[in-house]
Amino acid sequence: MSARITILALLCLVASGTAQAQPAGSAPYEGLLRESDMRLFQFRDALKEQKPLPDFLYLRYRGREWNHVVFYDLDGKEALFRYRTDRFDDLAERKIRDLLPGQVYRLPIKFFGLIERRIVYPPGTPDFQRLLDSDAGRPAFEFLSAEPRQPDFIIY
Repeated sequence: MSARITILALLCLVASGTAQAQPAGSAPYEGLLRESDMRLFQFRDALKEQKPLPDFLYLRYRGREWNHVVFYDLDGKEALFRYRTDRFDDLAERKIRDLLPGQVYRLPIKFFGLIERRIVYPPGTPDFQRLLDSDAGRPAFEFLSAEPRQPDFIIY
């Protein structure tokens, strides 16, 4: 009987010693796409208020659509990045061949309008303002490069 109690006590000590508590003051894991990263609705608000636009965005890669690659933010809103001029531009495929769906990328941006039904409406046109005010259309950018965001911790 005392042997069973001793073994039980040792198991409790071992189990409590191996359990790792989260250090006090450390922030919970947010993932590679953080709450503090600019979202596409904030980008639209900056366009509406004519504030300076950011130099880059952090977005997740979804896939290809027409001559664009599609990225999305933490809210699931999509933005299109034009990577080729037309479907015969085979050299442009090299720019996107290493992109992985779901991976977060740092994207330098060059904004050129809003897309609705495959039509690009550049800033300054009445249709652009209509789309901006109604929150319709998806932001369209020129695809310059994509650098994957690496975690700043070790995953084991």
